[in-house]
Amino acid sequence: DGKELTLFFTKKAVTDKGYFLGFADLEGPDNSFVSYLTNDGKEFHFSSPVSYLNKKTTEVNSSDPETLAQTLNWAFSEYPSNFKVMDILAHGGGYFGLGTDDYKPDQSKKQIMSVADFGYALKKGLKGRQLDVLNMLSCLMGNAEALYELRDVVKVVIASEDSIAATKDTTAFFTTEFTRIVSQPNIHPFDVGKHMTIFANAKNENTGY
Repeated sequence: DGKELTLFFTKKAVTDKGYFLGFADLEGPDNSFVSYLTNDGKEFHFSSPVSYLNKKTTEVNSSDPETLAQTLNWAFSEYPSNFKVMDILAHGGGYFGLGTDDYKPDQSKKQIMSVADFGYALKKGLKGRQLDVLNMLSCLMGNAEALYELRDVVKVVIASEDSIAATKDTTAFFTTEFTRIVSQPNIHPFDVGKHMTIFANAKNENTGY
């Protein structure tokens, strides 16, 4: 607890209108943790208390579908909600999959989570629940192969057919607006997707989209 890390996201996106939970696997060893996010008003500064998926280790293989499934089950079982949203920030490889991990404690030689494994992880972790909106801040994941695997577990997916840069537009600004719009009462998942797609302003070459 009390771990302080600098992350490329804004705490302004955390409000009192919902449960905001995070899983992070930062560079190097001993950097995999879950957290109930709180807003201390310090932009780009992470100071929320943290805990671990496995008490015996502080490092997991985040490209393993079992890790994703465990994270989702923790989030949506411990903090149930009527409207369920997931943000994923990870490298995307199109129909090859997404989610790389340079430091794997299990020494796995697998470089990326396949789209089939990603769909399996969501199904296993959600345990019959369904996400209202999934925002994929991952390059090239707006493809039929990936979306097919999500057909039973997600109502609306926001994804890109092109590369995405990790800039303030794609992380801080998008996440803050995403939080605002999903906090609206009785909001429909399709309206969230439509609003955020327009908000991304992807045709503007000055954005990260």
